[in-house]
Amino acid sequence: MYLGAEGDTADEIKKVFQLDVKPKSEAIMEYSNWRHSFNPLAAVTLNSACSLFVASDINILPDYLQQSSDIFGSLPYTVDFANSSATSHLINDWVANNTNDKITQLIDQTDGNMKVMLLSAIYFKGSWKFPFESKLTRKDEFYIPQETGVNRTVQVDMMSRKGRHRLNRIEKLDAMSLELPYNNSNLSMVILLPRSVDGIKKIIANLDQMDINEIAPKSYEMQVKIDLPKFKFDVNLELKDALKSLGLVELFSRANLSDMTDSKADIQINNVRQRAVIQVDEEGSKDPQEIKFSYINFPMVETDVRINHPFIFIIKDDDTVYLAGRVTME
Repeated sequence: MYLGAEGDTADEIKKVFQLDVKPKSEAIMEYSNWRHSFNPLAAVTLNSACSLFVASDINILPDYLQQSSDIFGSLPYTVDFANSSATSHLINDWVANNTNDKITQLIDQTDGNMKVMLLSAIYFKGSWKFPFESKLTRKDEFYIPQETGVNRTVQVDMMSRKGRHRLNRIEKLDAMSLELPYNNSNLSMVILLPRSVDGIKKIIANLDQMDINEIAPKSYEMQVKIDLPKFKFDVNLELKDALKSLGLVELFSRANLSDMTDSKADIQINNVRQRAVIQVDEEGSKDPQEIKFSYINFPMVETDVRINHPFIFIIKDDDTVYLAGRVTME
């Protein structure tokens, strides 16, 4: 959308996605260079697809088509939103083809009043550099905070392993940061475990004020015993309201997309939808009881990290965050 936006619409996108310090052309070129150079290696599957679906009465400019092809390796799709069955089938085929059939459905129907739809799909599955042994996985309690102040517990499949990992305390978040690397890759999962059972609220409230380099552990490796629950995410999100709350308003009312189309009609983005799938198991990622929690400042024989209450996970490399989410087991 940024590629096709101008005026206040482009300015809102710049502000929300913190691109203020860079000219539009430079920001787009940086993304293009990253996209063409990204290679997560065979041990990691990261399928990501993003595309525009545009009503057939909207004329797309040739320059935009060329840039879209060069940068994203795809073109906007011209569709008949009034033909819900055919358009939904086309979109779901698109997402299946772009995720190796890992995600096969993104939408159920379309509306004849739609003009532009922005869709994204992400599938991630990685193999741990240090796998968990399945024979050590057991049922264990996971604590879920309640408004009453009395924690509820659920039974989860808790994986367990011992090994050397990077581990840090983050004072600003009152949380522990643990890094789990993926095999043959510079990708890793960083887990942010709050000190208190209900501490995830503080992490979420303050996370946007921190750089990824402040979050990822930078300390030396230490011997750690990790208890981590298996989990799987499969979320299908409509992002329009969330993006509007962040400041993207004009995009959903009277968008200035003059770098994309010469259409004189009022255009707006009808919806932004994303589906993300991530699986975490023993092999990798396919997303007032006493709680054991240890912080350390000096080397110890072994530190026990029990991830048995709501936490945040972030999948990243040295420069980029690809996926992030919270695990609550609710």
